[in-house]
Amino acid sequence: MVTLSTNLIKKLYYSEGLSTIEIGKKLKISHWVVLRFMKRMNLPRRTMKEANAKKFEKKKPSYSLKNKLSDDEQKLKIAGVMLYWAEGGRSLGKYCVVDFANSDAEMVKIFLSFLRNICGINEKRLRVQLYC
Repeated sequence: MVTLSTNLIKKLYYSEGLSTIEIGKKLKISHWVVLRFMKRMNLPRRTMKEANAKKFEKKKPSYSLKNKLSDDEQKLKIAGVMLYWAEGGRSLGKYCVVDFANSDAEMVKIFLSFLRNICGINEKRLRVQLYC
């Protein structure tokens, strides 16, 4: 049987950044026990924003930026950044999304080439929406 202490929970939750579920798994107890203990000891929980940030920090990025670029790749990077600046957008709601809205097929091809070749975006992460 694990004896919970305020110092142990503070170390795991605040210092190591574990979630209550991760603490429960580590200590082989229910995360509800951890939550009740924190409530009883008046230990503040993370806000949703803080919890999402912690979760995001642990995830492996779905891209890998290319550092050494040839002259052609440098031009593609500049074109991609300019297209994003002019026609792109992002949202940080439930999902982090990069949008590119344009009906010119050549611009879309250049932007996709930029995402694939310069940003190293995982192909499975790409989505297309067509508005008619």
